[in-house]
Amino acid sequence: MRINLLPKEARPLKQSQVRWEFLVGILGLLILGVVTLFSVLGHLTVSDLQTAERDALAREARLLQEVQIVHSIRKELTQLQEKEQSHLAQIVPASQAPLALPTVSKHSFGGLWIESLQWTEAGVEVLGYTQDPISLSQYLYFLSERSEEVLIRSINNIGTTGFRVFVMEAKGVDPDGSLELH
Repeated sequence: MRINLLPKEARPLKQSQVRWEFLVGILGLLILGVVTLFSVLGHLTVSDLQTAERDALAREARLLQEVQIVHSIRKELTQLQEKEQSHLAQIVPASQAPLALPTVSKHSFGGLWIESLQWTEAGVEVLGYTQDPISLSQYLYFLSERSEEVLIRSINNIGTTGFRVFVMEAKGVDPDGSLELH
């Protein structure tokens, strides 16, 4: 038998006993690992946010350039509209119905072109040419819906080209499509 004469504090621990210094060390390592993990995750998050910020700033710069382009196009469009109004004022006398111009001249019929519009006492005289007689009849119907009366003055073939020159007169044309009685 063996007898241990060392004081209790100096005696070696039994294998089944754990020292408190060891537990504190393990707990410290665990805390260090958790802090390191959160630090790495934080750095990754910051990195992702910085990348997103750079992308957003680049997108903002592109959008600002596009806004400047849109503003310049709007400015150019305004200038063109002012030019159109001044040219329209020179072409059409103020006493006539210049608001009827869009009604008479804007159409979506293929193969039909309006060459000139002339305001007379009776109404608007339309001079144009067409390649497609169906487009001409559709345009005639289009004008008849938006005016009091439409008369075809003349239709002439241009040689063997397949084009036809026409002159028609529309009376009582109103810009919004309703009848305007003179």
